[in-house]
Amino acid sequence: YALNTHGVVTGHYGGPPDDIEDGDPISVPVQGSTVELLLRHCPSITRVARNGQCEPDFLRAVARVRPERITSADLQWCEWLGDEELRPVLRFCVNLKHLDVSDAEFLTDASAHLISIHLQKLETLDLSGTDITYVGVEMVGGGCHRLKSLDISTSFDTAWNQKGYLST
Repeated sequence: YALNTHGVVTGHYGGPPDDIEDGDPISVPVQGSTVELLLRHCPSITRVARNGQCEPDFLRAVARVRPERITSADLQWCEWLGDEELRPVLRFCVNLKHLDVSDAEFLTDASAHLISIHLQKLETLDLSGTDITYVGVEMVGGGCHRLKSLDISTSFDTAWNQKGYLST
């Protein structure tokens, strides 16, 4: 199962109610409070994805209900996603292997610091289009030793060059 783009649960059903057969495909739109219920009753969910409007309730529910199961979080284009909103996911979803926060322009080095401390199993990370600086990327590199893929493209290329972080 996965909570996918725009907070839709997809996968195959494997539990009550009686009117749904085991293995039936499902696609259910969800919002903040519903996420908690789904995570409690669908133990196979390992991936969450949300883009566009990423409510704090959604992120808090992901961090509160069996966060150790979540291995993938796609939160790209979350319009107002900042350090405070992302903090619960970074602190409690310690088994994340994939994190995409691309174009979350309010993320700073504070989030990079939490990533470096809490996400030791992280293998892929997309920070493109965030406000994380060279210092934050160094923190991630120093703490996430399993990292295989790091995307710092988009705004980094020009913004970092203008700030003198990159030489031409």
